[in-house]
Amino acid sequence: AQGAMSEFTQHTLRRMTRDDYERSVSNSFLVSADMAHGVHPNYSSLHDRDHRPSLLNGGVVVKTNCCNRYA
Repeated sequence: AQGAMSEFTQHTLRRMTRDDYERSVSNSFLVSADMAHGVHPNYSSLHDRDHRPSLLNGGVVVKTNCCNRYA
């Protein structure tokens, strides 16, 4: 698996903190700080109006995915 589906973080934390892993995970949260792509003006008809940034460099974007890959 790659990206958000990867187990890299989980495996790394297990190796670093074997004794405290379960306690650490239950008291933690992970923020995936990713970026949203803009819409090319020549191809704006290919993008859903409700699922694209309204303004480039305009602040926070909350991304969703029907397969929960980065939701």
